[in-house]
Amino acid sequence: MASLKHFFIPHSENNYHPHILHTKRAIFYSGLFLAMKAIVVAFVLLVPVEVYVIPDVLADQQARLFTLTNEVRVANGIAPLTSEQRLFASSQHKATDMASASYFAHTGPDGKSLASWLSDVGYPYSAAGENLAIGFSDPRALVNAWVNSPTHLANLIDPEYHDTGIGLAAGMYDGVPVVYVAQHFGAEKSGSVVAPTLEEVTDTPLEDVTELALVAIEEPAPVVSSTTFGDVLGTKEEETVAEDIVLDEDTTPEVVAVSVEPEDVQEETLPPVDIDRSFVRYEEISDTQFRIAAFASINEDYRSAAVLIGDTAIPLTEEGGSYGVVSGSVDIDESVSEYFSAVLAPELRVTLASGDVVSYALHWQHLPKVQMTPIEQYTASKSLLSSITNLFDITNGIFFFFIGFFTIALLMNIFWEIRYQHHHVTVQTLGLLLLLITLVAI
Repeated sequence: MASLKHFFIPHSENNYHPHILHTKRAIFYSGLFLAMKAIVVAFVLLVPVEVYVIPDVLADQQARLFTLTNEVRVANGIAPLTSEQRLFASSQHKATDMASASYFAHTGPDGKSLASWLSDVGYPYSAAGENLAIGFSDPRALVNAWVNSPTHLANLIDPEYHDTGIGLAAGMYDGVPVVYVAQHFGAEKSGSVVAPTLEEVTDTPLEDVTELALVAIEEPAPVVSSTTFGDVLGTKEEETVAEDIVLDEDTTPEVVAVSVEPEDVQEETLPPVDIDRSFVRYEEISDTQFRIAAFASINEDYRSAAVLIGDTAIPLTEEGGSYGVVSGSVDIDESVSEYFSAVLAPELRVTLASGDVVSYALHWQHLPKVQMTPIEQYTASKSLLSSITNLFDITNGIFFFFIGFFTIALLMNIFWEIRYQHHHVTVQTLGLLLLLITLVAI
């Protein structure tokens, strides 16, 4: 009992200096706590990157992306989106398709696009859109990248959308494990389509047929938003209503031979932009600098053209272009991993001579390889690895215990014999507490 008194309570026999707070012991405690944190950091940095794309981790990221999406909408005064299982299925199919085929584009190698994925899951829509990303270290970093891109933000806060679904799939790109992300937005078409009724056909004399009418049911044409952008790309397809075909009841049917003169073959109208000849690539200059080069084949007269990547705009000019291709580039004085919190699909925005603005999603010819820096890996692990390990909880629990322990010891040292104080003991104990708080925070 006397030994415990010497350790914790200041009194004359220990010179009013509890042994637990001696300078040598404070140095030992500090070294011990730093070693514990170093072990945690080493464990995190030595964990294979593949661990960050296991199903449990991806499921946690998926849930966080959904929450962050609605936080962005609410912050902009837009109603939150509803979790729609069919859109979760369609976006997951899209992400898995990109991962398995190793591509990053809105239209797959087989020509499958957003409309196809939504059709596969039976989601009839009046409007739909898609955001894509690849290679990100943290859900919040990804959403921030979308928010900083005006065209991606337009999808996030479009009030016309009511439902969303998010798919993530692990894959490889140039030997680097990455996560492919697809987020689908939609507004389900109201009403339902009634299937035609098939009735038994009976032989009816032709003279009893008095009128034949073909009527097409006209419905609002669905709007498909750009798979990257909030703008509507392409045109609405209006359904054609067939004219009534009427047979006069007094008319005797005849077999009539009709000769059809061949029509003049009209020259095919080229689209404003040749997507196959338009692309973006990155060129690494050094470890801390790289170049983004953009190329576009524009088939119409235009006032201006630029490629947007996040909040970076690359003006396109005819200088340096060839065969009708305009180009532009920008040098970035950062490493690829520092600049790209997530890789997004570039947007080509062209102001035509008529004043109309058209937008197209371009593909990366050479996709930037984004790898987590050690700091990003450690930061991401605090949230992403929580679903598979409680290492951070255990160490933080130990640190919190000793924060309380040394706080009590310091208060006893100050107030038990308030007339006798060793100020260096107070200062070094406060320093130890500050160290513990810092280790919890980082």
